Amino acid sequence: MGGLVLALLVSTSCAPSKEPASPSSEPSEASIRWWSKPGQVALEPNAVLDNEGRVWATWINKAGKSAELVLACRDASGELVQSTLANPDGWIAAPALAPMAEGVLCVWETGDDRGEGRRLLARTATLSPDGILVGPVEVPFAQPALTPKLCRTGADRVELICVAAESSEADLALLHLTRSSTGWSSPRPILPSPGDTWSPVLAADKLGRLHVAWDYFDGTTFRVEYAVLDGGAEVERIPLDNGAGYQAHPAIALTDTGAAWIAWEEAALFGQLGGLRNERSLGLAFVDKGQVSWAAESSLPSALFRSDFPKLSWSPEGLLITTRGLGPSFATSARRTNAAAGSDPEREHTHFRDPIARSRVYRHERWRFFAAWWTRVMSFDDAGNPTLVELPQTEGDNLATETLLMTEGGPKLVFATDLRSTIVPTPNPFESSIEAPWRVGSIDLNPATGFPKLVEVPPDTEAKAPPATTASELRAKVTAKKGEPKVYFGDLHRHTHLSRCAGSKDGIATDVYRYARGPGALDFVAITDHFQHLQPWSWWRNQRDVHRFHAPGRLVVFSGLERASKERGHRNDIFLDASNLKFTPRAWNDFPETGSRWKSPPVANTISIPHMMGRSGSPWRWRWMKSDLHRLFEIYQGARGSYEGPHQPLAAFDLDVPEASVGSGLSRGHLFGFVAASDHSATASGLAGVWADEFTRAAIFSALQARSSFATTDFARAESAIGPLHSGADGAASASAPLVIRARGNAPVASVEVFKNGASWRRLGGPAGAPELVVLTVRRYGPYPAKPMHLDLQNAELASWHVRRRGEISTVIQRLTQSSLSIIKGTFALDLVFEVQPTAEPVSLDLTFGETESKTLLSTIALDRTANLEPPFQREQFWRIGPSLNAVELDQAFPDEDRKPGDTYYARVVFEDGNIAWTSPIRVREFEAEAAEDQ
Repeated sequence: MGGLVLALLVSTSCAPSKEPASPSSEPSEASIRWWSKPGQVALEPNAVLDNEGRVWATWINKAGKSAELVLACRDASGELVQSTLANPDGWIAAPALAPMAEGVLCVWETGDDRGEGRRLLARTATLSPDGILVGPVEVPFAQPALTPKLCRTGADRVELICVAAESSEADLALLHLTRSSTGWSSPRPILPSPGDTWSPVLAADKLGRLHVAWDYFDGTTFRVEYAVLDGGAEVERIPLDNGAGYQAHPAIALTDTGAAWIAWEEAALFGQLGGLRNERSLGLAFVDKGQVSWAAESSLPSALFRSDFPKLSWSPEGLLITTRGLGPSFATSARRTNAAAGSDPEREHTHFRDPIARSRVYRHERWRFFAAWWTRVMSFDDAGNPTLVELPQTEGDNLATETLLMTEGGPKLVFATDLRSTIVPTPNPFESSIEAPWRVGSIDLNPATGFPKLVEVPPDTEAKAPPATTASELRAKVTAKKGEPKVYFGDLHRHTHLSRCAGSKDGIATDVYRYARGPGALDFVAITDHFQHLQPWSWWRNQRDVHRFHAPGRLVVFSGLERASKERGHRNDIFLDASNLKFTPRAWNDFPETGSRWKSPPVANTISIPHMMGRSGSPWRWRWMKSDLHRLFEIYQGARGSYEGPHQPLAAFDLDVPEASVGSGLSRGHLFGFVAASDHSATASGLAGVWADEFTRAAIFSALQARSSFATTDFARAESAIGPLHSGADGAASASAPLVIRARGNAPVASVEVFKNGASWRRLGGPAGAPELVVLTVRRYGPYPAKPMHLDLQNAELASWHVRRRGEISTVIQRLTQSSLSIIKGTFALDLVFEVQPTAEPVSLDLTFGETESKTLLSTIALDRTANLEPPFQREQFWRIGPSLNAVELDQAFPDEDRKPGDTYYARVVFEDGNIAWTSPIRVREFEAEAAEDQ
């Protein structure tokens, strides 16, 4: 994929603030004016001021099956006029506006429901006494493009910048076009991009120069850069790297002299095991004549506040910044005061403005599924100290597009909201959606009164070193050698903020696609948000973005969703083509095996993947198995662990129903392939590998349907064969043909265990008496208390240790003695791999945490099995890998002299770094004739 960027004038934006003093007068609900009509679902607004000072706004109205692009203008008297710019049969995305000599120009993305015809369209509009007059549809250029942005540089001259969605290159690149009285110029790349480029913004100064900022993936993480262009030539280019591990979504505001304020969101990490949007803080810099100054730490928002998607607005009097952040929580405190009055305590809520109380209440079990983000505006006093104000009625999901304008009457924010705080969750909050119909409105803001304090050195960002080895480097070690089949890696279980299990951390859809193309080094991905948390319009946007970000040869994107119920288990449905699916949430809750109200999608276009099979309360039942639909099972999930079977390596902490495990299903005669995935807040810890003929959606989907797959906890490859049958096959083979297992990873192979009909059959490991590998597995939600966990070995020494899962860089491990470690944790899961050198018998593993302790004899754990520790260590296990094979590459044959028709085989390959790969089972349904021996 390659890309282009187009440039047009961007006016302003806003961002967050510190724990500040309250202003004398806050923006009030009385100053809100609603733009969209009641009953409309108004999405993705964008706004601009024209030459007469009138505010124009455009948004997508989603009604029923159709979507239309609405354009509205509010004149000085406040009168609102609306018109329809486009009403296509397909989809609309990312509308952008710019003022013209008269009226405005609008550019937007469009395409059909099957992903064809992707392009940008444009249209002019003017205001007359008879309403809004729109010009003919224009096609700036035919190449598919993403996120157009505009700005005006002359009386009738507009610059367009965008990201090219397809090209012969591997990167997304910026393109630039100009629209003048003679029409559109040819698109041309601007600024050589060092990697995938995203989120471009631009503005024009009084000299007609273009100021452009963008973020890009540099091979390790995302960075923000800024450049000034004059007549298309680069004047200066400045990387705004302040040491943060991740920077993205920049915004620009220009001064009268052409200096630039630039804001962005930043974080220590992006996708290293945790959620994609666990935290965000504000980055802010001032660039004047090539010199960069940074906002002082005292002028930046407190760590208590999330600072997502900043926007900026400058005036001679000061700077305004807006951001999205987790807002007030709605808790059960009102029960104490309302229960006596006879009100329904389950439907009461209290609005908290104190951030500490909010944080504490938000973790309450009853309300942890209710997440709302609000827009905050930050201004500064004469000393540069920030004041933060939460804007009323701006609540909604994580991403709400906004525009900050500087009008003659003062600053104004045009925003979208679904007013979800007016919806009180039902007694079972997880089973209902909290997303309401969206509205577009504007609110008047207080004028800016000052600027942040600047320093020459960026403030301490608490940046953390990126992983020593990137995903791309890890993947390169296991990609095909000459003559080997091509393997592709992906994740078929990703969530966004729309899924309410961990919606405050999972990020938006664009985060998933940015991660997949960048730090994740994935070939394919599917967002599988919970069906019961979606509305028809959020499902529509989900499908639209599948088409927008699908890029054959670079990133294959599948449509998907998760269906779950307490009685019927959890499944992810992956679709080859979802264009004809009707989204009706209640009907989707009926599985095709158990009811007729659910109209099953064509099996040819659907793979339904059960996961979390052994979870009590919602276990998988084998009577539901349909071999043509359930062709794959998620044997491993990064968020919870393995569902292979009890006491197997990395066993899930919620594997409470052993008969629902994959081993039990194979022992019952079922055949299915294996994949691994991540789920919530477990990025980069579970992958599906497939062998496909081409790097296309159809080819990868066909390979998944054929069970030509394997599951892995990190980049590794593992395949099996019995004669002509390969991983996932079901057919005929010679009775005497051996099972051949081949594997390669980023560490030597430590052991391989083969399972026949779901039961352990053969195992290979290192020689007895050699040093043993042991894994301490922890599956806890939230950080540990301040007290560390101590691991002590009795009658053994620690030869070495490391954390299994790449990116787990928040773990601190201190060696106390030759036989003991102190483990200080700051994240959700830990797999500590250590090498044990016995000095006497018996060897014991002693774990101490706080006032509790557990003692486990190593000899009581079978090789490649786990031992669950006694309470309170309810989510801790010891896994004994044992002595290692130390095989750089595995190529091992396992003959079977007792094979019977219908026998099924799979292998679990363990690597010395503690990672695992599982081959999809092969079933020898019948025997083929033996070849005659040569005479």
